[in-house]
Amino acid sequence: SPSGLTRTAEVLGALSYGFYIYGFPVQQALVHYLQPTAPGLMASSFFVTFALSYLSWHLVESRALQLKNRIRASGL
Repeated sequence: SPSGLTRTAEVLGALSYGFYIYGFPVQQALVHYLQPTAPGLMASSFFVTFALSYLSWHLVESRALQLKNRIRASGL
């Protein structure tokens, strides 16, 4: 069983791609529609991006990796 630090690193690694993909579009949308202050932009973009990253990992990315592993195992 992974230690707490290892598990935390695994979770952050899984979500980091989502932050990379969603961070800039989220910031741009927030600036366009809400025009927040800099601290407000930082806080709101973090929480929105975190939510999108979490959903992306659990609904898309992890399932795609499982499918890839099944395809490899079947020899296709």
